[in-house]
Amino acid sequence: MRSRLLACWLAALSTFLSAAPEPSCSGPLLLKMPLASRKATFKARAASGVSIIVVPDTDGWEVQAFGAADPHHKDNLLYPADNWHGAFPCQVQPSLAPDIFPSPRVIPIRGVNASLCLRLLSPQVQGTSASAHFTGGSLEVVWVGG
Repeated sequence: MRSRLLACWLAALSTFLSAAPEPSCSGPLLLKMPLASRKATFKARAASGVSIIVVPDTDGWEVQAFGAADPHHKDNLLYPADNWHGAFPCQVQPSLAPDIFPSPRVIPIRGVNASLCLRLLSPQVQGTSASAHFTGGSLEVVWVGG
């Protein structure tokens, strides 16, 4: 009886965990870029006037969003408003485990009624930990809402 109850409980837990909804990434594609590229920047502008810039960051990329009132790009609206320690959700690093920042991931744009969806397509990584780097795949940045 006990083993049957445990089996039922584990089956229910497994169903619950696998039923977690994938974040919605429906909206206009702002940019698509190769992860292995080392080009200086990739840029796009959303209809709301928010500038999206993807810049190299260590062995990966950082996605940035700036409002029209910030022409010098001082305040990345993808950074959380409170004190944050560690990697930011807007960083796309080959050494970050998918359970930390999954793909796709939806990041709210601070002060704007919208979010960005970051989706990694077929990422290929060579090396481990500190020596990891992208060798293939692409990053899509999608405007969600607003």
